[in-house]
Amino acid sequence: MKNLSLKSTTLATLLATTLSLVGTAAADPVELKIATLAPAGSPWMEVLGKASEEISKKTEKRVTLKYFEGGQMGDERDFVRKITGHQIDGAAVTAVGLSMIDESIRVLELPMMFASAEEMDFVADKVWPYFQKKFEGKGFRLNDRGEVGWIYFLSKNKVEKIADLKGQKLCSKVKYMTSMPMSFAIGATIVSLDSLKKISVDDQKAVEDIGKSNAKKLRKTIRKANEEAKGTMSRKGVTVVPTPIAMVEDFTKQSQELWQSLVGKIYSKEELAMVLKYRDEYRAKNGGPKPAGTPEGIKKPDTKTPEVKKPDKK
Repeated sequence: MKNLSLKSTTLATLLATTLSLVGTAAADPVELKIATLAPAGSPWMEVLGKASEEISKKTEKRVTLKYFEGGQMGDERDFVRKITGHQIDGAAVTAVGLSMIDESIRVLELPMMFASAEEMDFVADKVWPYFQKKFEGKGFRLNDRGEVGWIYFLSKNKVEKIADLKGQKLCSKVKYMTSMPMSFAIGATIVSLDSLKKISVDDQKAVEDIGKSNAKKLRKTIRKANEEAKGTMSRKGVTVVPTPIAMVEDFTKQSQELWQSLVGKIYSKEELAMVLKYRDEYRAKNGGPKPAGTPEGIKKPDTKTPEVKKPDKK
């Protein structure tokens, strides 16, 4: 009985010590190192900074975020490599960084896919959980989306038809901008799942909720900043060129051909069909597309959903 009592006491002590150590490990503060190209003092960093403060307060400093802004950690390709190499925990990236993990997400950036930011929001909200699951399968948490915004043609010479784009130099002094936006560029913060394992489930939930709330604020901030930038460009002498009907129609036709050509190369037939399905659902509910940035009087491009073709078998 004496030996049994001694063994029981030893087991109880060992169990108590183990639980104590587990409790201590869970309480240890975790600092997540996040890289971004956004410069210090920018509207982007203001929103991200406030989110960081909110996370620190909500978790009672068990979780803190340290941002390396302004490209201190290199470019987005460097960010992803350093996350994989456990040098940093995450990064706020555009589709360039996202596509290094899973390029199929670029189906949301196809030219002439969306006619308004609201349309894009509707579709992205529907498909985002699908892409989050894909990213988790590759070891990353894909947080709620950010964005870059509308992409326009900027040129030294006036562009009034597709042929005018030939020979334009991207680095020349910008004098003109087409009123027709080409595509909508996305972004998001990614975090290594290995890094998140250091954080308790409750704190992970707090970080996720705060991140989602601030992602909406960030999108609003970015859209406001983009509109202000367009005003600044206009005051600096950049002329917004009304997009001729023929160019809209020509570019839309060529874009839809591009969508099909990328099936099986960047995204699947099902992924393209999924985006088109939700886009058309939004249009059916809201009376068709509302052109984004195109001037009054321009004929709307063909909005009929093209048939999604199967990739050619080689």
